[in-house]
Amino acid sequence: KDLTASQKITTAKEIADLPVESFLGVLVNQAGVNQGAGGEIHIRGGRYNEVGYYIDGVSVSNPFFTNSLAVNISNKSLQEMRVVSGAFNAEYGNAMSGIVNIELKEGDPKKTSGSFSFYSGDYITNNDHIFTNLNQYNPSSNKILDAGINGPISIISPEGKLTYNVSLRYSDQGGHLFCM
Repeated sequence: KDLTASQKITTAKEIADLPVESFLGVLVNQAGVNQGAGGEIHIRGGRYNEVGYYIDGVSVSNPFFTNSLAVNISNKSLQEMRVVSGAFNAEYGNAMSGIVNIELKEGDPKKTSGSFSFYSGDYITNNDHIFTNLNQYNPSSNKILDAGINGPISIISPEGKLTYNVSLRYSDQGGHLFCM
C-alpha cells in the first residue's frame, strides 16, 4: 500500500542467468531503461543527469559528470538491483527520472566460495575501406576478467559473524577503431 513508485527488483540469481558482461548490461535490460549513443543511461525518457545511483544506500553519482555512475561494479558482487522509476520516497534526492539502488553481497558465514570468468575476442570485418585494420584478427584485443571470493573470517570471529566479499573486474577494450 505504501509503494509510491514503480520498481523492478533483480536478484543475484537472475543477474547470474542474464547473458550480459557488465552491470550496465543488467541495467539496460530493465523495462523503461535505455542507453544512449554515448553510453549514458536514460530512465523513462528522462535526461541522463536525472538518474540517481546508490550502493547500499550511499549515493555514488559522479558530480563532475552530471550525475553519471562514479564506479564500475562487477556482476559477481551484486546481491540485488532495484530500479525505481516515477515518484520516489523522500529517502532519494537529486534525481528526477529514476533511481538505481544496488545492494552488494555479503560473505557466506559458513564456507568460502568464489568464481572466475574470462572473456576474450576481437572485431573483424571485410569492409577494410571503412574500418581500417579490422581485417587482422587479434583474439586478445578485448579482454574481460571477472573474479569474486567470499566467506567467513574465522580467525577473528570463529562463529562466522564476520565475513568478507571481494570482487575484481578488469576490462581492456581495444575497440573497433584502429589507433596508432
